Amino acid sequence: MKLKEAWKSVSPKCFTLLKWFLLGATLTAVIGIFTALAGGLYLEARYLTILAITIACQGVWGAVLFDCIHRRIR
Repeated sequence: MKLKEAWKSVSPKCFTLLKWFLLGATLTAVIGIFTALAGGLYLEARYLTILAITIACQGVWGAVLFDCIHRRIR
């Protein structure tokens, strides 16, 4: 199976789920950067960066799990 054919078989809901999780991770990272620059609160910025990475990973695995469930039901 070629990659283009495989992408067509993925549910659009999975991409929507992934998009929102990545948007949340991006916003968390930006807030962390502004926290570090504006207030010098580097410890809080570090925790926000860790949270952004966790949110991004959860989004990827959530989209994969959602796609597997969707394929199983079909």
